[in-house]
Amino acid sequence: MKNNTHNTKIVSIINPDYLKLHEFVMSLPETFDSLEQAIVLRDIRNTIKRVCVEGEELVIKAFARPSLLNRYIYGRLRRSKSQRAYQFSQQLAELGFNTPEPIAALDCFRGNSLTTSFFISRYSDYQSFEGVFERESLDRDIAPLLDALTDFLVALHERGVMYNDLNIMNILYRKREDEGYDFQLLDTNRITLHRTLSKRQRIKDLRRLSCPPLIYCYILNRYAEQVGYNAEDFELWGILDRLMLVRRNRWKTHIKTTLRR
Repeated sequence: MKNNTHNTKIVSIINPDYLKLHEFVMSLPETFDSLEQAIVLRDIRNTIKRVCVEGEELVIKAFARPSLLNRYIYGRLRRSKSQRAYQFSQQLAELGFNTPEPIAALDCFRGNSLTTSFFISRYSDYQSFEGVFERESLDRDIAPLLDALTDFLVALHERGVMYNDLNIMNILYRKREDEGYDFQLLDTNRITLHRTLSKRQRIKDLRRLSCPPLIYCYILNRYAEQVGYNAEDFELWGILDRLMLVRRNRWKTHIKTTLRR
């Protein structure tokens, strides 16, 4: 849906089951900063707020203003992050993977330049892994959860899903009554879909798991066993790839810091 006002073009996608929220969604460019009774969940680069609207618990993500180059790219050549997050959430559901239900995506353009983007989903009561991965040791009581998480990641890759942002803040979990676990995926905008994933692609995806080394190695080892890879070889390449990623990120941070001086 498109709406043009005062030289600003608004492009929106709204879940047909939530058309009652249309007016609220379309008002976000003007009201997001001052939403009443909103709880700020995150305010680093992107801003994420939780709010109740017409009886619906929502999470609204306002994406950081894109760089000058990306404003043009998203305006002409590529779908915005909000549109990709909405559409990939739907595609993951079709593949049998759980994400918080997508409500809407909203993009604001001035001319052909993207200025603001919002992605709205239902609030999820699943738990974060943050507390689990604060442990440096591999305690026996978390092994069932790590096994279930690894099996979930294997299933994701077996369906050709390359997540490209598997940091631990993007995975939520819930324990079932039968002692098993369910998982949800957040931040779906970087996903790419493939017919199959190579070993190299799988390692590249797993290396972003932000967990202590012992837990990371445990996940790599179980993953290899589940898929039929040589565990020692897979673990070695996973560790090397992760070290290379850490080194690259430090170098990028150094360059950005130097350019700001």
